[in-house]
Formats: sequence, C-alpha cells, structure tokens
Amino acid sequence: MAVMQLHLPSKVLGMTVEVFAIVPEQIYDNNNNLPRILWLYHGSSGDHMAWALETNLVELAKKEHLAVFCPHVYNSCFINMAEGERYGTFVGKELPEIIHSIFPLLPTDRSMNIVSGFSNGGYGCFQAGLTYPETFGYIAAFGAGDKADADFSYRPLQKKILFGDGDLQKTKYSIKYLAQGLIEKKQALPKIFHSCGESDPWRCDNEKMRDLLMSYENNSFDYQFHLFENMGHSYACAELGLTMFFEEYFKKQEK
Repeated sequence: MAVMQLHLPSKVLGMTVEVFAIVPEQIYDNNNNLPRILWLYHGSSGDHMAWALETNLVELAKKEHLAVFCPHVYNSCFINMAEGERYGTFVGKELPEIIHSIFPLLPTDRSMNIVSGFSNGGYGCFQAGLTYPETFGYIAAFGAGDKADADFSYRPLQKKILFGDGDLQKTKYSIKYLAQGLIEKKQALPKIFHSCGESDPWRCDNEKMRDLLMSYENNSFDYQFHLFENMGHSYACAELGLTMFFEEYFKKQEK
C-alpha cells in the first residue's frame, strides 16, 4: 500500500487541507477488481492521522483492497458551520472531485464509495451520506448520535458557532430531517451500518439514532446497529465496528 500525506488546495475553504491517504500500489486486485474508496472521518479530539495512529487501518485497507482518505477538519463536525467554514461541502463534494482528478482510475460509482467516521466524524459521515447520496452508497458510523438531540446547555457558544441558534430538529443539521427528506423525495438511499460501545457516555444518543432509522418502513436504509460489550467511546471500539462492517455487513450486501 502507498501511504501518503496530501496537502490539497480547497476553493471552498480558501486554504490548504491535510489529508492522510492510503492507495493500493496495484490498482486492480487478483480478481481484477478496482479498490473501494473509504472516506474516513476523525473525532473531535483527533485529526487526519487519528485513525492511522489508533487503529490497524493500513492492514485493513490492504486486506479489503481499499483506497482510504482521511481529511482534517478540526472541530467543525464535518458540516457547513453557521459561523465558520463550509466543511460539509468540502468533504461531501469538493474532496471527492479533487481525489478523482488526482487518481482517475478510482471508482466514482456510489456502490464503491463508503463514508465513515467516529464520534463527531460519525455524525459527519451521516451528514455527508444523507446530503450526497449520489456520491456515497454506504454509511458506517461509530459512536455517533444526532447533534439535533445533543445537550448544548453547558456549551452554548459551541452550538452557536456550529449550528446557530434555536431548535435544530427541522434544519439541515438534523439527521432525522435529512433522512426523512430523502425518503419523501424517493431518492437513492445509502445503506447504513452503526455501532456503539456498551459503556459509551453518549450511548443514549446512539440509541435514539437507532430507533429513528429502524422506524422507517421496510428498513429503508438496510440499517444495522451493533452494541459492543465492555467497550466505550474509543477508536478501539470504532475499529471493531469498521472491521465488522467489511467482514459481515458489506459482504452480506454484495450477495
């Protein structure tokens, strides 16, 4: 695998963005298949290197024949901030366009593109996948709830900067709002895998997300939820979820 750090100029953000990347040195595997692309988002305490430093990401990419791209978006939650930069447009639209221009053989078909993340990055991958379903066919989120359900009473300034004032439930910042919009418009829906640690302090928010996505008729998003015993809010738990996504959920979807 070729492991590299990219410094990409973003017109949307007006600055250079660091992206950790893993790309197979052989673009086709032994079965003449192109690699799938994993767009992988970090949590609030990490950066674009977090997954590489905290998990066996390179080994997983080699095993599953993946091209992986991990952008650094600071504490933006991977969204278009109410009082800040348009990170949501960057990760969901501009970054894939840039990467496909640099690596033109990588597949653009949505079925080959997976958006994934941990914690704030998990919320961000829900946002990206539901905002750009034509780009991402799969969402794999770990330790992730809906910020529209979060308690911001002790951090009102953060809420104002990220999401603005008022109730978020009927805004683009709500996962429920985005999911319902896709269903009503009868758009192509991403398939969703979601996991959380049993001892995660935000387990309740994850379970609210579970209850929402399981409430849709005929399991519209092919949604699966897994709760891992004796695990908390950590990259170790997220790695277990990502491995399960590829070894069980993704392979089942392909049959």
